[in-house]
Amino acid sequence: MKNIINSIKTIAIIIATFVSINTFAYDFQVNGIYYKITSDSTVSVTYGGSGGYNSGNFYSGNIIIPSTVLYNSVTYTVTEIAHNAFYKQNVDTVELANSITKIGEQAFESSSVSRVFFSNNLQSIGRDAFRQCESLDEVILPNSLTLLGDAAFSGCSSLKNTIIIPQGITKIESYVFSKCYSLSKIVLHDNITKIEQHAVAYTNIDSIFLPKNLTQLSNAFVYNCSNLKYIKFKPTIIPDIYIDFNYNTLLNSLPDNITIEVPCGKIEEYKNTNVHPVYDYHFFADLGEIVDTCIIQDITIEICDNQSYDFNDKDLTDAGLYTDTIDSDVINLTLIVYPTYDTVVVFDTIEINGVGTDYEDIVNIHTLQTIHGCDSVVTTKIFYKYSGSGLNDTYQSNEISIYPNPAHDKVTIEGKGEIKITNSLGQIVKEIKDNNVYKTIDIKDIESGVYYIKVGNITQKLVVE
Repeated sequence: MKNIINSIKTIAIIIATFVSINTFAYDFQVNGIYYKITSDSTVSVTYGGSGGYNSGNFYSGNIIIPSTVLYNSVTYTVTEIAHNAFYKQNVDTVELANSITKIGEQAFESSSVSRVFFSNNLQSIGRDAFRQCESLDEVILPNSLTLLGDAAFSGCSSLKNTIIIPQGITKIESYVFSKCYSLSKIVLHDNITKIEQHAVAYTNIDSIFLPKNLTQLSNAFVYNCSNLKYIKFKPTIIPDIYIDFNYNTLLNSLPDNITIEVPCGKIEEYKNTNVHPVYDYHFFADLGEIVDTCIIQDITIEICDNQSYDFNDKDLTDAGLYTDTIDSDVINLTLIVYPTYDTVVVFDTIEINGVGTDYEDIVNIHTLQTIHGCDSVVTTKIFYKYSGSGLNDTYQSNEISIYPNPAHDKVTIEGKGEIKITNSLGQIVKEIKDNNVYKTIDIKDIESGVYYIKVGNITQKLVVE
């Protein structure tokens, strides 16, 4: 019997010890920060004590969370602020290392935190994470953020800076900035597709621009925003409005003089939209006066036929007149398409009389030219017809010698007769009336290109560099 009693005592001590050990939320503490091991190499920051997150003052003052911590010869990476870690704690500023990717639910709820320096790699902020943090006056959300939970900043009554929602967030959860009484501006990007109820309720915003790609919207997203004067609906396809709050109570909570701007040409469509299957709820018209601002712009764009022009996400390649609405502006586009040439320019046959055998020659000159801003290949085709029936003169030759060729500053010509140098268009660029057989000509004033030297009745090609 005595052995049985001793065994029972031993079991009771073991159970009591086990329960005692597991009442702690943390595994170890270093430099005043409590940590919970989450894997062989990672930890989260949590609360201290053994009586739960609401049982004592574990943190105070300015807190710096490191990226790594050493414990029992193991270096752990700090990746998370656990749920309730700083619940009701008397902290001032909190700086989070870039290793932290998650802030858990209610992590800082009802604490005295006034400023948080977020991790540049933070991905999610959980539900109620900063709820009722009444001293928090500025929030700069990192671009890495993809999740902002329900009521994450609800009740942050001192929050007054402009809130810019990061591009990775596509849904604004319910109550996320509700009762942020000092908040006057929030910037929503066009990737957002859904806005839940009371998202910015009880704030001081006077205007809000709703995203272009918005597809779902709670009727109570701006409930009791008493300073609201202007709402711009950017979607050209009217979003679905779901009624999740008493309709008349909502309307009574808002000013009477709200201006509702809709995309150009969409006034009647927004005005006539009934958002309820049974009741006559013309939500947009009931909010205020619906207007559109149509600015008409006429623009002309010139492109080459191997190019395209991006017109409101449409790649245009054909010339013509196009019209579209972009951010409430009506754009009338005249698109001019110039061809890129690969053509042949044919000149009249050049007949050369001399002494020798009759023959013909064709010279093709290919040049890259810019025509209307388009790079074009133009081929000049010149026909030479040599006739050997001509009479000999004292210079008994049907040839001329040109050197050097290509030439740069000077060229020497052996051949009798007047000299004409023409360009590929047949225009005379230099003319020398001198019958000497041997001549050296200064060509510094001639631009680089292909030219033709005619001495008497004989013509040869000259390249000037």
